[in-house]
Amino acid sequence: MGNRRKLPLYASVLDNLKRLFGEAPEPDRRSVQDIYAIVGRNHYTDEQNKMWLRDRMTDIKHYGLAKPVRSPLDNKTVEYIQLTAKGKRALRELSLQTAAPLPSQDSPPAPVVPAERSRPEPTLNTVAEEIKRLRVLNPNLQIELSITVREEAALAAR
Repeated sequence: MGNRRKLPLYASVLDNLKRLFGEAPEPDRRSVQDIYAIVGRNHYTDEQNKMWLRDRMTDIKHYGLAKPVRSPLDNKTVEYIQLTAKGKRALRELSLQTAAPLPSQDSPPAPVVPAERSRPEPTLNTVAEEIKRLRVLNPNLQIELSITVREEAALAAR
């Protein structure tokens, strides 16, 4: 039991993935050198950069968000990081959550509306969409939705 490493939360792994690829999953493949430049690791040694990337990729691979693409010459050196379909979907979901426009400093503040009036009435479709989003954000949880029709006698008693 002693040496088992505790896995970080899915949200923190998504943050690392977002650092490597940005919020838009295009392109879905990045060279290792591009990643080092994007995150500002150009001034570190190759060995330090490899260790840094290996640490990030351990968790990213565990959640199935990306995979390393190795050199065909030695099948050892990682040349690219390739997003998986799950990683692309997760980054798209993340970009949709953060896509709400920020108010400009010139515009007046929006009026404060009580939460009861500003929230739309939930429907089965909106609840199902929220559950889908929760499943993507929390793959380590089994989230289920069960809907059954009540019997008419029970409805009449209400």
